[in-house]
Amino acid sequence: MTRRLVACLTPVAFIGVLSLAGCGGTPAAKTIPTEITVADFAVTAPATIAASLVTFNVTNTGKEPHQAAIARLDSGKTMADFQAAMKETKGPPPSWIVWMGGALAAPGAPTSQIAIDLQPGTYVWYCTVPSPDGVPHVMKGMVAAMTVTAATGAVTPAPVADISVTMKDYQWDMSTPPTTGKHMMKIVVDAGSQVHEMVLVKLAAGKTAQDFVGWAMKMDGPPPIEQLTGVAGMQAGQVNYLPVEFGAGTYAMVCFAPDAKDGQPHVAHGMVKEFTVQ
Repeated sequence: MTRRLVACLTPVAFIGVLSLAGCGGTPAAKTIPTEITVADFAVTAPATIAASLVTFNVTNTGKEPHQAAIARLDSGKTMADFQAAMKETKGPPPSWIVWMGGALAAPGAPTSQIAIDLQPGTYVWYCTVPSPDGVPHVMKGMVAAMTVTAATGAVTPAPVADISVTMKDYQWDMSTPPTTGKHMMKIVVDAGSQVHEMVLVKLAAGKTAQDFVGWAMKMDGPPPIEQLTGVAGMQAGQVNYLPVEFGAGTYAMVCFAPDAKDGQPHVAHGMVKEFTVQ
């Protein structure tokens, strides 16, 4: 694992299970979602899009799990610069990469949905999920450039979130416990915190968050979960809106992003939260 792949090199992304995302209504009322397709190993995204709070529908047509992760490239950098930076193994990632989140998408699962506020600039879609051979998909060419132009028309209002989730070093704060049914989650990173991701799973009956973490680190045997969703790596100052429909059961939030200080996944620092939905 290279230290550059801070934006969600998630072992659990091998799981071919039904996603929770895309079940909770539309992030912004009366908007037309922008379609993103991820496959083995490509991202299909619009070449240009107007600045706005954009709702993305993410569909996985491949056989492997994928991310539709997005980053903004500042300082005149290009997709080629981004790809070169992702190959580096020493030092922190360059500050001109702004990690903005994105959606997880399991093969054969319903379309995932995410809403992100995009300002004018140069962006890149990518996937850092590793294949069974250990090579991250971004290294297999799974990357696509996108230009965000000046805004046109009325400003898209932010979705009305009923649950706010704040990711910190190294814990999760939820504004209110989830209940069964549809919810809109507002996902942010606390000021001064590292890049974090949110892997949200529904645990199989009788399984715990630690069972899931242990499985994710070794990938041995069937996964102890029923469903998977979440957001890709994002940094402080960014906001993602994730629709989720919860059924009754036990869930876990986990961050596998590598730590900026020791390279260990944040879950090794205790960034895991188990909770029950009734």
